[in-house]
Amino acid sequence: MRKCLLLSMSALLLILIGCAQPYLNEFEINNDSENGREIAGQWVAVPGNNLKQISVGNAYHVWGVNDSNYIYYWDGSSWINVPGRLKHVSVGNDGTVWGINPNNAIYRRDGSNWLQIPGSFVQVAVGNANYVWSIDSGNAIYRWTGSSWEQVPGALKCVAIGNDGKVWGVNPDNVIYRRDGANWIEIPGRLKQISVGNANYVWGVNPGNAVYKWTGTSWEEVGGSFKCVAIGNDGTAWGVNPDGDISRWDSITITPTPTSTPTPTTTPITFEKLDVPFISQLEPNPTNGGYDGRANCGPASLAMCIDAYGKRPSGYENDHDFVHRVRYQMTGVADNPANNPYTTIPQMQDALSGYYQELLPSTFHTSLSEVKNKVMVEGKPVIAFVYAPGLLPRQYPVDWATNHFIVVTGYSSDGQWVYVNDPLDYYDGQQPDNGAPNKYTYDSFSASFLYEALAVGPGLLTGPLPTTPPSGEIIVDDGDPGFSLEGTMAYWYYATNPTYYYNHDMYWTYVNGGSVSNWIIWRPNLPEAGNYKVEAWITWDNATTGHAPYTVYYSGGSITYYINQLNFSEEWVSLGTHYFNNGTDGYVKLTDATGEDPNSLLKIGVDALRWTRQ
Repeated sequence: MRKCLLLSMSALLLILIGCAQPYLNEFEINNDSENGREIAGQWVAVPGNNLKQISVGNAYHVWGVNDSNYIYYWDGSSWINVPGRLKHVSVGNDGTVWGINPNNAIYRRDGSNWLQIPGSFVQVAVGNANYVWSIDSGNAIYRWTGSSWEQVPGALKCVAIGNDGKVWGVNPDNVIYRRDGANWIEIPGRLKQISVGNANYVWGVNPGNAVYKWTGTSWEEVGGSFKCVAIGNDGTAWGVNPDGDISRWDSITITPTPTSTPTPTTTPITFEKLDVPFISQLEPNPTNGGYDGRANCGPASLAMCIDAYGKRPSGYENDHDFVHRVRYQMTGVADNPANNPYTTIPQMQDALSGYYQELLPSTFHTSLSEVKNKVMVEGKPVIAFVYAPGLLPRQYPVDWATNHFIVVTGYSSDGQWVYVNDPLDYYDGQQPDNGAPNKYTYDSFSASFLYEALAVGPGLLTGPLPTTPPSGEIIVDDGDPGFSLEGTMAYWYYATNPTYYYNHDMYWTYVNGGSVSNWIIWRPNLPEAGNYKVEAWITWDNATTGHAPYTVYYSGGSITYYINQLNFSEEWVSLGTHYFNNGTDGYVKLTDATGEDPNSLLKIGVDALRWTRQ
């Protein structure tokens, strides 16, 4: 997914001084595992047309081009040809695809068509729809603002960007750089090509075709010989060797057995089926009296797992309201049953990280044995991605489902059946299609499994997770201690209203493209450590941006939520539930760098934030 970047010539000349050591010796090879774990794995050959370049958004989104500039994507079992010709292609974790044709014209995938975008480039990198960077034939660097290209200082031959906006690059002398704010930071080592999934997944290939991954402090050799590699935001890695042969990385985490203490024996649980409440993806369609719920199998499956742990939010007692809410938490887009985009496991992981941290870690798996182990040994419901028409004895109507999410809840003791909650089952006690059993034959499940699964939560062995009653709320409003307007004060505007706004006043400023000019910090003084739900008050006017970047800084990390303020009016909007230390360590920051055109005169509204103990 995403390839390479460069610096200004003056900076480049300074960097080249003292860089005459062989490239391989400049890597610090670190095969020692962190926390006593060893990361092992192997490259598994994937059949198909030879490729010259490959891109990975995540396990669901893998694209490539061959020497004849034919375009392909991986459907889980084979390569599918896409009309058109590109010499370079890049896909984000949300399925956004851009490409460059042999004449250096750049295109964006729009449904089943290619839409030409102004510009002439030799390489493009896509993190998601909001993060697109490119390199021209003179090694100049550009980023897409949403409506035009903005040049970035520096020069690179290859740029890479993750779905979290992390940017790395490689210059013509194979020097590696990471973007830090408005600066480029040189990283030790030499690579000819680099790929970024997010801050945790940065892989590359050196001039000798050896593959390395960034551990956070040094480069660790992975193994294999490839001319290019690609890494997704879920850790999915693919590579193409010098002959064009394609491989996928199959990783394993090994925990060494301590020599001083006997290894405890895990006893399998004596049950056949976990207790997971059923929730349908279907709902009445008022236009034809039938049922609808297109592409809601992912949100409905995740909703079932959340409900099994007793974490369904209050106010969402209706199943279908709950499914719509989970879809919004996964995608940031309100549910539209007639035109829903398909959802992915990485989006499920994002929703859990943002809203249901008690259910972490929720882990990604690719094998049938891992799925069974997670259910039957650890007691975790597993969301599995399957080819629905292959599941027996059910017969899916052809207009309903192909690739599909279900929840695996158990296995029969005779090994013949897999118990499931299939979101295409019953609605209000009715059967909208053919029989809808709650179990499938093990053979049909094995043949239909598409090697993508998410084990959710810590396990249901002791029942639902306990609920901690709220112990009050802390609100930081404009003008309160802990509220700080920063930047160019002349461009902050104050508004009052006797009826609206929180406490009847608020601030606003204009969006500023990709640069930060103004920002706000809300810093509460929390009386105790614990999980807090964070919410922002969005006003009915002076809040028209579609991409307000609220970054929540909690204990041990941060996460950015992009809020379409135009969708809300005088209401609290969730920024997830996170663990905070007591005192003033945690805070929320909002900037005017929304990525939207400053000439649009869109406004960022600023009002109160609320922390509620969970």
